[in-house]
Amino acid sequence: MKKYIKWSLIILLILLTNSCTVIDPMPIPELNSCDRSPAWSHDGNWIAYNYFSGEGPENDGLYVVDTNGQNKRLILSGIALNPSWAPDNNKLTFSSGDIFTINFNGDSLNRILDFGNAFFPCWSPNGNLIIFDITSNGLWGLWLKSLNNNKVKHLELGRDASWAPNNQEFVYVGSFGDTDSENQLWIADTSGLNVRQLTHNNSIINRHPSWSPDGNKIAWTTDNGVEIIETDGSNSQLLIEEASSPSWSPDSKKITFTQYKESEEKILIYTINIDGTGLKQITH
Repeated sequence: MKKYIKWSLIILLILLTNSCTVIDPMPIPELNSCDRSPAWSHDGNWIAYNYFSGEGPENDGLYVVDTNGQNKRLILSGIALNPSWAPDNNKLTFSSGDIFTINFNGDSLNRILDFGNAFFPCWSPNGNLIIFDITSNGLWGLWLKSLNNNKVKHLELGRDASWAPNNQEFVYVGSFGDTDSENQLWIADTSGLNVRQLTHNNSIINRHPSWSPDGNKIAWTTDNGVEIIETDGSNSQLLIEEASSPSWSPDSKKITFTQYKESEEKILIYTINIDGTGLKQITH
């Protein structure tokens, strides 16, 4: 039970540092550092993530590391949350109050929104759209940003979306509310009209959905860890306990995720095969 409580607090820290919701947080275990929000590149060579030192944004940054845990490289210093790769792997988008893009080599930083309180950007597979969410009153919910004509479209709905490989659908987290269905995963299309509920569980936490590149499965974070479900809502299975923030390899055979390493008081990044074998530590 003590281990479960500590893991629940670690998940809460991740959620709090990726949200602007103002609440009185529970006590958080002291961490030496935190590697957050891993994102596997489409060529399979890199994992991008946000490093949080706890010592101020001047010590934080957007990093990439190869899948052997080598060749770690700083892309951008400062707060850079929830990175997402462009389809050609030459750019990343991330949140730092608003949504930005930056080249893989660290130049051409570009602010693509000026709404404020914008989070969880995700680049569409065809490269034409970025979906993100806003938490400001009156603007709350999911939005689409066209990179072709710079137009934005308000879908409302929920938060924290991940694209299907068909470019037409996405999975997202429903809004928090009083009913069981609200804090669940949902699937919608880009019209925002055709919506269906994906999960029906008793988990307090349903966050960080990630749609597999082959289109067949969705991984996400629950109270228990990282789970995987078929896109029709069937065959939900726990992949690994006490884990969070999954992202798929391009061949849909592996997942990268974060997990708390108690011996070092750190949150680190790992990879694992979707059959539960081959656990590998990436960051240190």
